Amino acid sequence: MKINGLSDTTRIESTPRASQRSTDAPAAAVTRPADVAMRLSTPPGGEFDAARVEEIKQAIRDGSFEVDAEVVADRLIASVHDLFVRTH
Repeated sequence: MKINGLSDTTRIESTPRASQRSTDAPAAAVTRPADVAMRLSTPPGGEFDAARVEEIKQAIRDGSFEVDAEVVADRLIASVHDLFVRTH
């Protein structure tokens, strides 16, 4: 796919390879995907219900986990609305 005359391979080749990246940044400035995932998965109050997570994992494993598409859609719309209100 081409965007603005550049193909996907051009964009990929123009990004620095791991061996070319600077290692001068302090360790605290390095953001690892696992750290980001943990911050995003922790509720704003900082409380984490490990038992509830295990319950959901088990339901997924045994095939009994059901998703209410209407609830997901409503919460997604509310989330987008909140983001829009905060940025405008």
